[in-house]
Amino acid sequence: MNQQPCFATIILEISPERIYWLKFLLEGEEGLAGQSTVNKKNGRVTVYCAPEQILELKRFLRINGPSFGLTWTDMDIA
Repeated sequence: MNQQPCFATIILEISPERIYWLKFLLEGEEGLAGQSTVNKKNGRVTVYCAPEQILELKRFLRINGPSFGLTWTDMDIA
């Protein structure tokens, strides 16, 4: 039987010109999360990770979010 992987996802809107920076930072945190661009024009991206990594991903976003235009009010990821 083919079982689909289960991911936790967070949708963010960041500075469109900083999408590459988010991708770069996530790649540096090997195994933490992946990122997919939903709408390049408005900076909407989906970040996904294994459910057991969600707390580490939230910590990463709190620390690094300002560098790609994410503010505390944008982060509905308490």
